[in-house]
Amino acid sequence: PVTYFFGAAHVLSNWYVCSFAFVIPTEAAGSWLRDTGKPPAVTVHSAEQAIMLCKAAIMQDERNFSAILVCATPSQAQQLGRRVRAVDEQRWEAALPAVVIAVLMAKWSGVEPYATFLRERCELLIAEASADLTWAIGCTASQDAAARPARWTGVNLLGWAHMHVREA
Repeated sequence: PVTYFFGAAHVLSNWYVCSFAFVIPTEAAGSWLRDTGKPPAVTVHSAEQAIMLCKAAIMQDERNFSAILVCATPSQAQQLGRRVRAVDEQRWEAALPAVVIAVLMAKWSGVEPYATFLRERCELLIAEASADLTWAIGCTASQDAAARPARWTGVNLLGWAHMHVREA
């Protein structure tokens, strides 16, 4: 059995609007936050915002970090995250799984509907059902491949991170 999700209205989505406290991992930012006077402990309004803050911190992009910190929507956070300068894709891809888990652990602690959904309503497998090949399974829930995890063409990073958080 698989729990599929997609869309900003779903509590498992990075775009689900909910406020929670998040501490940017030291592994992500090193001494950069301290050196620039940026706060490591912040309140975010979506997982997307927290992930993009980490991206800006890892790449030491002070301007976009500051803009992401005060942005109003997950869409704005994503757009600003795409503008992060000096992106070292290998470094970002290597850091991304730990960043996503740190963000979702904070969401677990601070957003009761999320924690309840993971505990009580999720099947063994959790999958973001979209065509995205990194975050999701590479197909929608209605496509034949969705019913067979071996046929997923996407990594399902977000789904695996939710499963990790649920088991932690």
